Amino acid sequence: MRTVPALLFVALVHVVALLGACGGSDKQGPPPMVPSDDDEQVFFAAAEEASPPAAATSSPEAGSGAVVDGTERGARTLLSQFADPKADHASLSRTLRPRAEDYRAIFDEVTAPKVEAAQAKDWEDGKIVVRPAHTKQTEISLWGATGAELASGSGNAARFPGGYRKLGGRLASGVTVYAFAFTEPGKSAGTTFDGLAFVNGRWVLAPKAWRALDGGGEAASPEPTAP
Repeated sequence: MRTVPALLFVALVHVVALLGACGGSDKQGPPPMVPSDDDEQVFFAAAEEASPPAAATSSPEAGSGAVVDGTERGARTLLSQFADPKADHASLSRTLRPRAEDYRAIFDEVTAPKVEAAQAKDWEDGKIVVRPAHTKQTEISLWGATGAELASGSGNAARFPGGYRKLGGRLASGVTVYAFAFTEPGKSAGTTFDGLAFVNGRWVLAPKAWRALDGGGEAASPEPTAP
């Protein structure tokens, strides 16, 4: 016959065994693996390094000098690219070559094909290049005039070569052409150009177009002075 202490001992053994089988212990296993903030940063950094670099993208006209603002401000923005000493002036100038429809948008129907034909070879031979005479000519002077102003000698007509006096009546209605000059800071005279216009959503250049007229030829081209 067992004594009371012996019975208590047996009961205690059974309780301990029961708790062990049911997982009643407070001791728990290792926590699940959860990445810390630092671990996530390392992961994303590694993923970025492993990913191939994205291909560079650009607009179809990137680097072409294209400016779609047809105002005087847009003309200055365009010409500022030519004033950059590091510019590829020949490539930028080629973007200004008018198409047939551009000539027709600038001049009347009789004059347009004459000017286009007269300028075609110079464009093809790369002779029409807009560039300052030297790297110090970083400032831009710009003058716009309509055909009516050129024909009458009013507005900015005096800033244009003399041949524009007879060309003014040949310009299409509503078209403004620009003469411009690259000058050194503080100087009034510089390297001058003419025939810049915004038509058909783009800037084009038709310089010295009066030469295509009957009895054309070289006209006096006084250098514009900065206002």
